[in-house]
Amino acid sequence: MITEADYARRRIPLMFGAKLIDLADPHPDDVDLDAVHARLASIRRFSGDPFALTVSAHSRAVWALAMDACAPPRITEWSLYHDMHEAFTGDIPAPVKRYLSEHSPALANLEFALDRAICGAAGIPEPTPETRDGVRFFDKLAETLEWVHVLQRPEAGWNVAYTKFHVETFWSALRGERR
Repeated sequence: MITEADYARRRIPLMFGAKLIDLADPHPDDVDLDAVHARLASIRRFSGDPFALTVSAHSRAVWALAMDACAPPRITEWSLYHDMHEAFTGDIPAPVKRYLSEHSPALANLEFALDRAICGAAGIPEPTPETRDGVRFFDKLAETLEWVHVLQRPEAGWNVAYTKFHVETFWSALRGERR
């Protein structure tokens, strides 16, 4: 039997916006979506590179790429939400994420729990594994375009193939335009 003291030790409270969220068991009612959006607009990607996109701008680019590809509605919808858990965790670089996932499921479990709470707060269905996979394609495409065209880094082995059309869509999304 779990005692009150046991429960108190298992809680991982975090004051976020106007609400206290328990990272060990996040609930939709504990998610302050305005604070999430504000935080995502300030978090820079690629280990906080000052020239990188914010997580919010990246999500808009992922959404625009999915829309222009006529992706199914669940994929386009989830593309706007896929990184919202980063409001709580920050943007964790892919090599660090890969290392952590090889040693523990804790980060993935936290991200899934936060995603569940965020979906509940936003009133959208939780993504299926197929939806996550579909968004992952556009996420990697946006990541490549940011790497090459925003950060002006040479193409790398982890980059995905893209076309001029993708580049135009990417820049239009960042300017707040729709093609």
